[in-house]
Amino acid sequence: MKHNKILAFVLVLALVAGIAPAHAAGGTFSDVPPSHWAYDDVQTAAADGVINGVGNGKFSPDGVLTIAEWSCILARGFYADEVENRQKENWYNREIEVLWEHGIYANVGTLDSIQFSAPASRALMAETVANLMKDKDVTVNASKIAAAKSEIADLETIYPMHHEAVGICWALDIINGVGGGRFDGSGYVQRGAAAAVYNRTKKALQNGGQITAPAPEPITTPAPEPTPSGPVAGNVVGTMSSVPVTINADSIKTHAPVVDYWSSQPADIRAIADKDSFNAACQTIHDSEMILTQGEMGKGIKHGVNLYYNYAVVSSATLKTQKNVDGAMGALSGYGGGYNSYGSSYVIYTLTPLRDKTVSAPRFSSTIAQINVDPSMSDRQKVELCVKAVCDQLDYQVDGGASWDNGGTKGDCTSYSRMLAQLLSAAGIPNIHVAATVTGGNHAWVQAALRTNDNNNGGFEWVILDAVATDARPNNVIITFEQHASANMFNYDVNKNNADPYKVARALVGAAWPSN
Repeated sequence: MKHNKILAFVLVLALVAGIAPAHAAGGTFSDVPPSHWAYDDVQTAAADGVINGVGNGKFSPDGVLTIAEWSCILARGFYADEVENRQKENWYNREIEVLWEHGIYANVGTLDSIQFSAPASRALMAETVANLMKDKDVTVNASKIAAAKSEIADLETIYPMHHEAVGICWALDIINGVGGGRFDGSGYVQRGAAAAVYNRTKKALQNGGQITAPAPEPITTPAPEPTPSGPVAGNVVGTMSSVPVTINADSIKTHAPVVDYWSSQPADIRAIADKDSFNAACQTIHDSEMILTQGEMGKGIKHGVNLYYNYAVVSSATLKTQKNVDGAMGALSGYGGGYNSYGSSYVIYTLTPLRDKTVSAPRFSSTIAQINVDPSMSDRQKVELCVKAVCDQLDYQVDGGASWDNGGTKGDCTSYSRMLAQLLSAAGIPNIHVAATVTGGNHAWVQAALRTNDNNNGGFEWVILDAVATDARPNNVIITFEQHASANMFNYDVNKNNADPYKVARALVGAAWPSN
């Protein structure tokens, strides 16, 4: 089986350097002296050929480990023969295929949904270790697991499906706490820590799951402060300043995200969305009304940046997980404007208000007024009104070019979908602009969120709005994902609607959309 995730060339080189079997197993890494807490574990893991240095005699014990790297450690450590018998297509395909067939990714995701280039979290590591124990027929006494879970102070911050695995690893002292009884399930795993976990897992398997001795020192990054439930004293993120705010790369230290929305997301979202970027984007979405009604919007290069708002600021990275958040915000509109990312050496997430002084805007003013004057109108009624308004104003023509700004009356799917997204934004309906290749070529449409009375998907039902399809078939106004992908519509893979940025965008809305 060929795994279809392609990593950036530089990242591949870095990962290969860190995972390739050791060439000098007995060598000492200059950055892991005998006094280092993980010295013995690093030496043993290197001698076993599951992890090696990063070059120039260094191991980088504090470097963050990816899911792909951790997968290679597990597969090469515990299924080495099976790995060797596989066809090698890239540096990690054999390892993940073997782990998948042994059920090691249960409660983590599928080979298509797991973002293997993303950092491995402590909860993910616990889940894979627990699945390994199960596959090797090693059981842990249920009472010991229950006792372990009762000791973990932050268990409720960990996604419930991982509780059992976390309890197993805690009970066996394979993955211990970070202090204060906290497990820190969303914390990223360091390379030195991974070597320690590998060795403890090996000992636990050798001992049939029996607890042998307390684990040594904490094995991960320093524990972050608990997620604040309200404003943090002295922290300005999410507030409006009385004077213009200077946001630059230095602001990463003073304006780090303060509210952790990411950790409450399901595992498949956390695997494809960078934690800091997700939390920063949520902060902007949560404060949409403040951003649009207070302060002042910049012009020119800072178009769309509120000059007085204290944005959450994160480091700019080339990780696919951050690009997924960037792409999600670039596709997302609603609450009176469109979202996006801004910055180069740093990243903030912005909300640019919809322009109301354009040639096209007056054509839709009656639609917007009708929505605004009737508070009893449901979201379903609002989106139906918006779709029909776009269809009334536009006639289909390839490369017709009609836009919100130019007042044109002829356009293709891009004109229909862009204008619909802007009209929905004016109506306060969260929506995602989707562009993909279907059977007939390139096509564009909109995903929209309808409020529901339950908490599934953050209290929203996501539907498809394809104004071109509605123009041709007036009864097709609100369409399900499956109907839109069916042969009698556009005949494309339904996963077109589930590309990672679109999945992240839906999660962002569910996590932080302002309540009305």
